[in-house]
This record gives sequence, C-alpha cells and structure tokens, in this order.
Amino acid sequence: MTKQKLFFLGLITLLAFPILAFIIHRLFSSSSFNAIFLSETPLVYQIIIGALTGCTIAILGWEIMKVKYIESELTKYTQLFSKEVLTYPLIIFVSFSAGVGEEIFFRGVIQPFFGVIITSILFVAIHGYLNPKNFKISIYGSYMVFAICIVGVLSINLGLITAITAHIFIDIVLLIKTKNRLRTD
Repeated sequence: MTKQKLFFLGLITLLAFPILAFIIHRLFSSSSFNAIFLSETPLVYQIIIGALTGCTIAILGWEIMKVKYIESELTKYTQLFSKEVLTYPLIIFVSFSAGVGEEIFFRGVIQPFFGVIITSILFVAIHGYLNPKNFKISIYGSYMVFAICIVGVLSINLGLITAITAHIFIDIVLLIKTKNRLRTD
C-alpha cells in the first residue's frame, strides 16, 4: 500500500459514500437529506461521547487482536502498511474520510431502512472481518459487530455526529497502534 493509494482510497470514501447516500435517500425517503444531521444533542456532547466511545472500542479491539490465537491476523493486517506510508497527517485524513463517508452512508441512510443490527453486520462484513473461511478474523469481526451496534444506537439517540466521531477515533487509534507496531517489528 502506497501513500498515494491510501490517500486515493480515503478521498473516494469521503466523496463516493455520501453521494451514494444522497442518491439512495433521495429515491427512498421523503425527508430532507440534511435531516440526517439534525439532533437535539449539542454538538460538543456528540463529539466528546463519540471520541470516548471510539477510543474505547479501538483499544478493546486491539487487545482482542493481540490474543495469541488471533495475533497472526493482526500481523497480516499490519503488513499491509509500511512505516513510511502511515504518516500522522495521512492517518488523520483517512480516518476522517472513512468516518464521515461511511457513517453518512451506513448510519445516516442505510440504518433507518435495515436497523442497527443488520446495518452493523453489513458494515463489518464489507470491511472483511466476517469471513466464514477465517474463524480468527471472525472473532474480531463479532466483537466489531457488537461495537458498531453501540455506535448505531448512539447515532439514533444522540446524533449522526456521534457516530462519525466514534468512527474517526476508532480508525485513528487503530492506525496509530498499527504504525507503532511497525516500528517495533
């Protein structure tokens, strides 16, 4: 994975998912697309709760991946990157892109149609963490389904910005931990 490829994937995620979300919302919903962003919960609370939730999910997920039985999967995913590729600005950009793009699509548009559980399963499955041929990664995937259900419930009860922030922080923490693991290898 090169810096350019990772940047491009982040950019595509940031642009394509919201555009797809807008189209689906326009076709199947009578409400305004902007309504998915509205919440009675103050923005600062959504950001704080999202950040704390995201950090907690990421730290617990990392600890699960470090369990001896599963650690080979962590090594496999870590090896997708190099120390030079995972710069802090790129980590922040990719995390922001995934958090904004994917959450607008999944929590903002898909979840109202399919509910929290099915949306969470779809979300984790497209990331490759639910694999019937790989039990080890599916253990982590099962944890992530549970964690993403929490993000889905927070989105319903507090607002979409909570989910976006949680996702951003999950990715930032996991990518920084990946970068740090590469330093020690």
